[in-house]
Amino acid sequence: MCAFRNVKICLVFLGFLCLLFSSGFSEEEKKTAATSFPEIKKREDGKYSFGEIIIDRVDRKLEFQATSNQVNGLVEYGLVHETGKTHESLFRTKIRAKMLHASLLLLKLKPAKNFFDVVWSDQPRAHTFPESMLRATAFWDENGTQKSVPLENLVTNYRQNRAITPNSMIFTGSKFIQGTYMAENSGSMLAIYLDDLAVINCFDFDNDNDDVWLANETLMPPLETNVTLLFLLPDLKD
Repeated sequence: MCAFRNVKICLVFLGFLCLLFSSGFSEEEKKTAATSFPEIKKREDGKYSFGEIIIDRVDRKLEFQATSNQVNGLVEYGLVHETGKTHESLFRTKIRAKMLHASLLLLKLKPAKNFFDVVWSDQPRAHTFPESMLRATAFWDENGTQKSVPLENLVTNYRQNRAITPNSMIFTGSKFIQGTYMAENSGSMLAIYLDDLAVINCFDFDNDNDDVWLANETLMPPLETNVTLLFLLPDLKD
């Protein structure tokens, strides 16, 4: 039984399951997929626990735990599952890619349509994805001091000597191949270098270049530091 007291929230979640697991699946496959999600539980602070993810519907944000995974050198990802390409990512997490995707949909963020058609076009054009944009910040304790740094600042484009441009993180969603949600297999969650299997992609200049993005060693938490990753979504328009 759904743990949400608000019927509307239940419908959003159930609608997500129908959307995510409807194409080309047998009834038995749909049932199995739907039951693979943990129960959603309301917390005393008015937020919700969705497995290890904490969801705040009022402020449209979610958070979960991760670990600093690479503090220098080239990176292609901001976040991967612990079974993903950890040698190329700032952070790793135990959270499953499908859970991140589901949480973003529960907060009514829309996957960007035609994102890769735009970025891989032979005739690129100006484009924005305001309904799919989000921001990410890492929080951690360092010698008794609380630190917080936007994820964009934890990466440096060494050729241009700059961080990732703010508001460049776009919810693209992964894709299904033969009934498999591919981000679950790849572990790709937040890609700096374009990855059509990742849940979130960077829309900054040079996102198609895999040899310009470096972990910002001066701002990254020490290796193997436990951090909280906070994803903040834009306000909904009336």
